[in-house]
Amino acid sequence: MLIKGEGGPPDVTRGLDLCRRAADTGDANAQTDYGGYLLTNQYAPKNSVEARRYLLAAAEQGQANAAFLLGQIYYNGDGVEKDVPKAAIWWITAYEKGRKDAAFLIGAAAFKLVVDSAKAKQPVATPIIDQAKRWLDIANKEDHSPEKRAAAQELRTSLDRLLVGSERVD
Repeated sequence: MLIKGEGGPPDVTRGLDLCRRAADTGDANAQTDYGGYLLTNQYAPKNSVEARRYLLAAAEQGQANAAFLLGQIYYNGDGVEKDVPKAAIWWITAYEKGRKDAAFLIGAAAFKLVVDSAKAKQPVATPIIDQAKRWLDIANKEDHSPEKRAAAQELRTSLDRLLVGSERVD
């Protein structure tokens, strides 16, 4: 509240200090907030390594937003080597903890892997296809954003077209 000036004038320095202290005591929500600030360079200097440390601690306690942000870190390679499967694992955790908007990211990441295989003229792994279909269908049904639901449907249709005549491996 201090950082954003809710209930009074903003005091970013004091608010950030209190948030960090709460994060250091193990509060998962404070860890998520502080990690997010460090990740996005909002209110605190960007520090991807420290952001990941705080977010990991929060995600291990079941904090959905922390798991969601960890997925973004690994997908984008923000301070780590880009790792799409690890990103998907964190997004699945976020989804299971209540972040229904993670389904679209999981489906889109699997879709990208299918497209990359097809572009390289390599056989497409059936389990990846199945995951892409599953998560895009979930996103189409559950995402709160009409735009994301429409995008999930569009990717699902594109996936079906792409797979016509594609070689698959189990």
